[in-house]
Order: sequence, then C-alpha cells, then structure tokens
Amino acid sequence: RRVGHEIRAIEPGASRVTTDVSRLGAGVYFARLVVGDEDAFRRFVVAR
Repeated sequence: RRVGHEIRAIEPGASRVTTDVSRLGAGVYFARLVVGDEDAFRRFVVAR
C-alpha cells in the first residue's frame, strides 16, 4: 500500500482526509488523522 495517499470521505466535515497508512499485520492498518474532524474520520473508517 502507498503511504500518505489521499482519500475522500462523503461525510460532511471530512471532505478531505489525508492518512498515513502502515501495515501492522494481516489486514490491519493504522491511519493517522491530520485534519480537524476526528469523529467524522472515525465514522468514515468504520463505514469502510
């Protein structure tokens, strides 16, 4: 996976989210939030 790629969330307040994705294991990834709306980002990640 590419690190630092940009994803777009449909949720308001998280229209542009940049993540640093690192492989932590089989199918497990860590995303670092670098925008303000952390709750919207978390809901977006859970929805994925």
